[in-house]
Amino acid sequence: MQEFTTPVARGQWPGDGRGPSAYPQYLSYVDGTSGKYYPSDVLSVHDGVLDWYCHDSKAAAVLPFGYQGFTYGTYTVRMRTDNFPQYHIAFLLWPVTDQWTHELDGPEGETTDTHPYPAVLQSGPQNPTFNPDGSRKVPQSWNDAEFHDYTWQWTRDQVRFYQDGVLVSTATGNIPNQAMRPVLQVEWSNRLGGARPDPSITGHVYVDAVMYDADPNIAVPVV
Repeated sequence: MQEFTTPVARGQWPGDGRGPSAYPQYLSYVDGTSGKYYPSDVLSVHDGVLDWYCHDSKAAAVLPFGYQGFTYGTYTVRMRTDNFPQYHIAFLLWPVTDQWTHELDGPEGETTDTHPYPAVLQSGPQNPTFNPDGSRKVPQSWNDAEFHDYTWQWTRDQVRFYQDGVLVSTATGNIPNQAMRPVLQVEWSNRLGGARPDPSITGHVYVDAVMYDADPNIAVPVV
């Protein structure tokens, strides 16, 4: 389990894609990627949390295990977000090949959506058998003052998604069997049509812990 015990001031997170010395595995998109990701000006660690300070139309994406990724297992992110407009959170698992064949999303949604939708299995055009279902919502809001645990349990046969130990979604078809890397992505709102957020809008997204176990059937972490 990775907890954030060593502070990193905003401005001290490298902008070249590396992680800070205290968290060398925590890579990020380099400053200026897609015109929206600026880890050096957005990310910090304080009070035991990894903090995204979204402002000036800037966001950031973090790879907590670098590019290595994993195949199967139990993966949990403990997080919460302020309720602020024009930004979007997409915490996902992405193929280490960088070729889009599968994608696991969740928690995902607008920062103003009180209840994000859970993990969904997206498949490439050759296997379009399971698509995002934004109508499914987690039971507790990610805008709560307390943190919630979001867990993927990924086996050869299915992917299960939980919030605080409560099963929210299960996929049993077209399950990925290749290594995938976690990406903690905070970006511009999908509702802006490609426009930038108002630079005066500010808000924070916080991650309290990141956990991985190669066993996909362990007890699901609970806050």
